[in-house]
Amino acid sequence: MATSGPSDGHAKPLLISAAGSGGGKTTLCVGLVRALVRRGHSVRVAKCGPDFLDPAWLAAAARRPCLNLDPWMMGEEHVRRLAGAARDEGLLLVEGVMGLYDGAEPESDEGSSAHVARLLGADVLLVLDASGCARTFAAIVHGLTDFGKLPVRGVVANRTGSDRHAELLARALESSGLPPLIGHIPKGAVPELSSRHLGLVAPGDDAVLEQLADAVETHVDLSRLGLGGMGTERPEDPEGSGPVLAVASDEAFGFLYQDTLDALRQGGVRIAWTSPLHDDSLPAGAQGLWIPGGYPEEHAAELARNRGWLEALRDFCGSGRPVLAECGGMMLLSLSVTDRNGATHALGKVLPARAKMGRKLAALGYVEVELSRDSLLGEAGDRLRGHEFHYGSLCEEPGWETAFSPSLRRGRSEGVGWMEGGTVASWTHLHLGSRPKAIRSWIANLEGAAPWQP
Repeated sequence: MATSGPSDGHAKPLLISAAGSGGGKTTLCVGLVRALVRRGHSVRVAKCGPDFLDPAWLAAAARRPCLNLDPWMMGEEHVRRLAGAARDEGLLLVEGVMGLYDGAEPESDEGSSAHVARLLGADVLLVLDASGCARTFAAIVHGLTDFGKLPVRGVVANRTGSDRHAELLARALESSGLPPLIGHIPKGAVPELSSRHLGLVAPGDDAVLEQLADAVETHVDLSRLGLGGMGTERPEDPEGSGPVLAVASDEAFGFLYQDTLDALRQGGVRIAWTSPLHDDSLPAGAQGLWIPGGYPEEHAAELARNRGWLEALRDFCGSGRPVLAECGGMMLLSLSVTDRNGATHALGKVLPARAKMGRKLAALGYVEVELSRDSLLGEAGDRLRGHEFHYGSLCEEPGWETAFSPSLRRGRSEGVGWMEGGTVASWTHLHLGSRPKAIRSWIANLEGAAPWQP
């Protein structure tokens, strides 16, 4: 299928997708990004959907923040705006989510990688598991290409058995008039990326990134991607001069949407990073606190021992300053958490409920919520969208006021938030970067709070 060139002077975005999860999207995308960076390209990266872990790998490979692009959660215009700004800064490579057409519902591709590709005017690079097939590989490519009539720039075969196997796949595609095979990744040619119950483990040292890049440069013909020139990097936004928001970030926390951070900074907010694992207290001068999700259950013993930070947390929440605690952040506020091995660890003792980890998924899905009362998130009646993905649960109702309730669920999600004073806690990861009113409300609440003094 022929593809048209860019009409605005930029290289067309390239979206890497597959027939389903586990096909090799992340390993190929991360390796491709690092290989291009090594060649001097300025690369911007994005991930379809509400994922937090794949973006960490993409950001590490690009040495630049990774965006999330999710039309259902953010709205189409916000996705276009984010992608447009990213394209001004260099090549835009986007990793898809699940299979190419998998989105919020099985009846349509709303929220899918295909939806994002259309919004961005992107070409698609398919990466497909070629284990045990030859001509059938062409049938799969035909189905994915023809089903949504998307421009497919090329195909990479994953887990091939030999160069001869790759040759058969290339011939099958060519004889069927399908997009060309531009590379193949032999079985065992790339390192396995470690994972756990919420997905990949966050990247550690650069050695794995370099190995992935080496494999891509060896086995994929990058010249056939048509990615254009080097691009230019945009300087980072200057630090704001407004209120200070402490944001928890370390090995236990860090599930953040980059565009929400950007929106806060553009509103003048100064970000003060804080580590519940390693810091003795909250940052001096903080006027609010954001504790995002993460893996507190994996570090519960260490968190429980950091009494100085937990005492500061209790004092800060008790002061009425604005606090947003999401998923793992809410677990940190709880009386205790019982980990997968049955060990119980005392934590923040702010939320009057105990948390426990299960071995089965407790919630996975999109949710739209309606605010029940005014809070740092906005006014009663406002609606926000977000996502849930967790194995934890609360052993009892917290007894706090309801901050928001679900108005729409897609999947197994709860969508309930609780509020006490200025603190809002929930399992839901809300996307606030696409809701200017929510950002303005958060900033106004920060501006009205006195700076924290430990």
